[in-house]
Amino acid sequence: MQLALSLPRATLSDADRVIEMLAHNAGGSAPIQAITSVRRSAGHAKESFVADVRMFDGRPGRVRLERFRDGPVVQRWLKLPGGAIELKGGKWRRVKAVAA
Repeated sequence: MQLALSLPRATLSDADRVIEMLAHNAGGSAPIQAITSVRRSAGHAKESFVADVRMFDGRPGRVRLERFRDGPVVQRWLKLPGGAIELKGGKWRRVKAVAA
């Protein structure tokens, strides 16, 4: 599912920016179906978002994204019920747990 946008940054909503950053970090394909809410905060050196999302498989999730002024986008999943995810063969999937 391609959710990446090509709109000028000045016209992007907070939800659009979240999609853009997720897609950028994942090589062009964001692992979500929808954003259910997004909260934004901006500081001197970075812009931060916390978004509640519906994942590719319909499960909920929460992600924090931080865009630093002159650096990368940092992404951290705060809630990811159902376990870790990966992009394999161009499709998102849940990673099966491996017994130790």
